[in-house]
Amino acid sequence: MTLRSKSLASRTSTSWRSIKRQVWFPPAFRSTRKIQSVKAATATVLGFVVAPVVPVVVGGLLTPTWGDFDLVGLVALGAIAYCASLLYTAFLGIPLFVFLQLRGRINILSCVASGLLIGAIVAITVALPNWAHAEDLVVKALTGAAAGFLFWLIWSRGSDETKSQQETKL
Repeated sequence: MTLRSKSLASRTSTSWRSIKRQVWFPPAFRSTRKIQSVKAATATVLGFVVAPVVPVVVGGLLTPTWGDFDLVGLVALGAIAYCASLLYTAFLGIPLFVFLQLRGRINILSCVASGLLIGAIVAITVALPNWAHAEDLVVKALTGAAAGFLFWLIWSRGSDETKSQQETKL
């Protein structure tokens, strides 16, 4: 084997490794600087699990009651509302988070604005095929903003990115 063929073989194997790595781990998921530790990953998952509680609590507080207080009915309705809130989180919140994280734009404003947007989308889709009332739109959008704030609060406690951003500001 000549020197030229050895270098060609090493380039081929190197490029095959990079192709293999790109096939099995796309660049969006391969980045190690996005989520650097188990603590950050846990905080992210915890934020996505806890933030949908906000619409459940707000919905429970704003639901009118007639007659006796029914705790079992309220808990059952809360569980159903939590599942629906988790679906909106899974289909809208997580992709929006990944999109913003890939661009390095996760901060308090982006989380609150994303929650506001998702809350408005929820108000519109729940009211379909009719138009959403302005009161419902405002309440659900503000509830989404509160959920976005709660998500950011949990996420920022475990995120390595916020710590590095704070250190660069000092």
